Amino acid sequence: MPTSTLAAQVVVRAYLDGLQMDEYLFAAAVWMAEACLGIGLTPTLSEMLRRDIDSQVEVVSA
Repeated sequence: MPTSTLAAQVVVRAYLDGLQMDEYLFAAAVWMAEACLGIGLTPTLSEMLRRDIDSQVEVVSA
């Protein structure tokens, strides 16, 4: 797995902060974050992407 993909996964997982989302949607968010990292876009997770992630998270019961 490329380093850029790992970095994007870390960014998305850090944003999720323990919450979970569907793997397909997680992969899409990682792909978008990786694209932003690749061109040096800041913030890496745009407001629109954060809203999309927030609408798809699932609370994990303990």
